[in-house]
Amino acid sequence: MSRGEPFMKTLPDTGRAVALLAIASVVALAATVTAAGVWLGFGGQSLAEIAGWLAAGAALALLPGVFLLWVVDRAEDGSYLARLSISGVLAVLVFAIAAIVPIWQGTDSTTDRRLLWLIIAFAAVIAISFAFVAAWMDTRPVRAMAARASGIAGGLYEARLPETGNTELAQIATAINLLASRAQSSSIRKSNQDRARESLLLAIAADAQVPIDAIRAITQSMASGSNGEPVATRRHLDAIDRETASLQRRIDEVEEIAQLESGQVTLRMQPVSLAQLVIAVCDRLQPGAATRNVILGPHVDFSAPRVLADPDQTLRALEAFVSYALAETPDGSQLAVEMRESGQFVQVAALELPGENATDVASRVRWESAHRRRESALSLAVAGRLIEIQGGSFLISRGNAGAPMVVVSLPRS
Repeated sequence: MSRGEPFMKTLPDTGRAVALLAIASVVALAATVTAAGVWLGFGGQSLAEIAGWLAAGAALALLPGVFLLWVVDRAEDGSYLARLSISGVLAVLVFAIAAIVPIWQGTDSTTDRRLLWLIIAFAAVIAISFAFVAAWMDTRPVRAMAARASGIAGGLYEARLPETGNTELAQIATAINLLASRAQSSSIRKSNQDRARESLLLAIAADAQVPIDAIRAITQSMASGSNGEPVATRRHLDAIDRETASLQRRIDEVEEIAQLESGQVTLRMQPVSLAQLVIAVCDRLQPGAATRNVILGPHVDFSAPRVLADPDQTLRALEAFVSYALAETPDGSQLAVEMRESGQFVQVAALELPGENATDVASRVRWESAHRRRESALSLAVAGRLIEIQGGSFLISRGNAGAPMVVVSLPRS
């Protein structure tokens, strides 16, 4: 390792560029003086005089040129086109000063024309060296931006470019940051979709396993205990038919989810009174609720704004969600189905109301273990997707003591 290498490594990038420019200028000066001595046959005094004026011209050209170039680089303001134009103008001035000073002071009317060409060649080398330094400094922010943009393209979507510097560079950084933000959102959305798809597959497997296990148990019972009795055989056959129909419903729901995801389901979007749909859903579910002594009370507002939805599909979705809340409500309780406005949405909330004898957690767990009939997760998945493709959203949660709460939001028309 040479002695100059450690010193060069300690200098900043701009310092190394200026040092290399100074070295190139000295080499150009030595080459020009050598050419003048060999080509023109100058003696020692003439060579010293020419070398002095060449060095003076180069110094007078490079010192203000490098300083102004550094000022423009530090400012990082204004248009990038103006920055490149300033660098070009400075390169021209460096050439002019480096050539005019030795020509003005070191030549006269009797000077050999070859010396003029030699001075012009020296000035051109100085200007070209300065132009390389100017180009290096001008492209430095572009190189830094390209490196960071490559990182974003490689998957580091959380990285961002500084939206500073010259106008065009700041605009590019803003555009790249916007693309990175969208790519990050898309990546998160894809991850969520993958998790949702995994959950859906697990739900499909769990839902399909229930009727399959029931059918297996029925066939085992028939094989071991019916003994050809017509009543027992009929009861087993009815159970098989019931469980087969349940399994067929699960398969139909899977096909419907596939059609919803592929856009094969056409919706008839129109202004709809959500109050009428809530009344219709409660009327359908009222007989089943009465058998369990559950009070199903709709609280609607017919003056509420209409929603933009498909009436038939929305009715199906609301029925599935309220059925779920009803299945989660203990016998003898009260389930309220209420409407409310929330900004640009109209909401339907199904929640269990506390009665005189509020159900505690322990009582609910005992009831769930003995009586609750779980609704199909696929039915809820179909209902949720129908709400989402209409621009709405849904929430399934639990309140105090594990009481069910379902909220469905649809956009106002």
